[in-house]
Amino acid sequence: MLVTPNGTVAASFPIATDNSTHLNPTVAFDGTNFFVAWEQLPTSGATVGSIYGVRVSATGSVLDLTPITIASAPNGQSTPSVAFDGTNYLVVWLDMRNQTTPTVVPYPDIYGARVTTTGVLLDGPSASGGFAINGGGTIERSSPRVAFSGTEYLVTWTVLGYANSGSPGVQAARVSTAGTLPSGTNMTVPVSGPPSAATGSQFTNPVMASGSQHGAVIWFDNQNTSKVLVGASFSPF
Repeated sequence: MLVTPNGTVAASFPIATDNSTHLNPTVAFDGTNFFVAWEQLPTSGATVGSIYGVRVSATGSVLDLTPITIASAPNGQSTPSVAFDGTNYLVVWLDMRNQTTPTVVPYPDIYGARVTTTGVLLDGPSASGGFAINGGGTIERSSPRVAFSGTEYLVTWTVLGYANSGSPGVQAARVSTAGTLPSGTNMTVPVSGPPSAATGSQFTNPVMASGSQHGAVIWFDNQNTSKVLVGASFSPF
């Protein structure tokens, strides 16, 4: 639904109405239209999803009658996040294409792909394209998020697990508007440091926003004794 600056809420409108299962929607605005992306499972019992998106006008009209397939590589993709850089969108997600041996605990990579304001993929076809932001190893990455600083993107995620499991906590990577990694391939920015063993902490669900001077990352610290919100700021990314 649309909400006016004075808080008036308009009637809701459908965006994806097929019989698939739709999860984890995310949205960004380019100054003219919105771009809405989501994870989609083809049936209610399916476990392998793909990432889809549509453009939505400022008046609430869906501009893409057939959703744009953003990522449909083997083994599944999930949990998208989207931001706009003034020219293109960047969609990031959890990607299982490189996990060829099933395990009880999934070890997804973080992938991304740029999409133009006309709905064109810039980083290869949905079935094999996109670019790796962080991956490899037996690491349980979760909850990727992306924000744009005015010059580049920052992508954050959390590595699930407690201090005694070796979790590094919340991590990040810089991504240029050209879809490259300024800090180097598979390099990370340590945002939080490891969770505390003393409090039995586990960091989850980071969220992020950026202004012209600073970026802020907030995450949930699920301690044994309490549940708190923790944050960090960046200047510049």
